[in-house]
Amino acid sequence: MFLKKISTAIAVAASVAFSGGAAQSAETLIIATGSTGGTSYFVGSAIAQVVNKHSDTVRIEVLPTGGTTETSGFILRGKAQFGLLTPSAAIEAYSGKGPFEGNAVENLRAVWGGYYNYHSFIAPSSKGYTSIADLKGKRVGLCPTGTTCSKIAIATLEAAGISVDDVEGQFLSFNEQVASLSDGKLDAAVMFSGVPGAALLNITSQMDIDFINLGDDIQSKVNAQNEYFLKVDLPAGVYRGQDEAVSSLGTEVLFVGAAEVSADVIKEISDVLYTHPEELKSIMPLMGFFTPDNPLSTQTPAIPRHEGFEAYLKDTGKI
Repeated sequence: MFLKKISTAIAVAASVAFSGGAAQSAETLIIATGSTGGTSYFVGSAIAQVVNKHSDTVRIEVLPTGGTTETSGFILRGKAQFGLLTPSAAIEAYSGKGPFEGNAVENLRAVWGGYYNYHSFIAPSSKGYTSIADLKGKRVGLCPTGTTCSKIAIATLEAAGISVDDVEGQFLSFNEQVASLSDGKLDAAVMFSGVPGAALLNITSQMDIDFINLGDDIQSKVNAQNEYFLKVDLPAGVYRGQDEAVSSLGTEVLFVGAAEVSADVIKEISDVLYTHPEELKSIMPLMGFFTPDNPLSTQTPAIPRHEGFEAYLKDTGKI
């Protein structure tokens, strides 16, 4: 069923990106997502399909990216009006830290509440790895440099007493890591997505995969370094062969938008999405998070909330 939903989402993404049937008067907006190997690309595609079907004034197109830094950069340069970011990445971009030092994305605003991403260290079952300590000296995929996924991976290794220099780290996308695991060029990989994630569905359908438990000690150490890297358990049974819950790390994924997007556009998109929850879920079950009662929408966001969504929440009595 998960594979069917992902396949449907891929077809939807293609039709969303290239269909020319929208009304000529509709305002076209871009939502920048992560790579096609994760979850956010398919979330963005589901949103685009429903908005494009039910709105005469707004059209959404989906733009896959190499990760959070690229997504923020697209919004900074006006190449995208919406995106999906983790709180730590949003704070970094908005405040001009890390890769955005001296070039803050000051027009970045929080809009709709999202879902949670799970961070997973995986390895072929034939390797027999049972802990992060087993990865020392091994060829490990660490996600693209500068992404939240990569930062959590490095923090996890360090919490286990392993520096980046102690592994043969390869900073690859999810799809590249899957290919390298399949070819035997990687001993272990790191994935970061909602459930289910496309790349994880892909690799677990190809070969027997073990998910490495982090344990409370490593979880606590990483969380102490960054409050947004949360102690979570990947639920049992999400992927083939993953029969037990796995102690992991996770973080919220939130929707961000450019401050320049009008309040009317925010209201239009919100009204469409919040009044078609079953249609969203039929495209992708994870989309059940998109309701006006999602606490991630009403809690105080990591960066300033878009004034249009602030007004929408007040008008609907949510805050």
